[in-house]
Amino acid sequence: MTVKYQFSNQQAFRDVTKRRPDVIKVVTADISDDVITKIYECKETAIIHSKNSSSNHASISNAKGYDFIQEWEIKYAINRILKEEYENVTMLVSGNGVIHLYAKEASALLN
Repeated sequence: MTVKYQFSNQQAFRDVTKRRPDVIKVVTADISDDVITKIYECKETAIIHSKNSSSNHASISNAKGYDFIQEWEIKYAINRILKEEYENVTMLVSGNGVIHLYAKEASALLN
């Protein structure tokens, strides 16, 4: 049985996509037109979510570094942004400390 993580109203990421055209331009430069990209922020943590018919991916970064990304932020990205169950997500950490979350069907394409 899966237990849903409860998020307080104080711990909510806001959609800031319209205020960050500079980031959208960089993120979408090398991807196809059918990908929808959104940016969410909460304090110093940002989540960039990209989704199309064959992919569902989120990247989580914190301005202070990887050590400042909190567990609730990862769970929030999985539950509220990717809209997946925890066990259906593959998590990778890049060399620069960004956490990448892939829905399992999308992560199969990585192999």
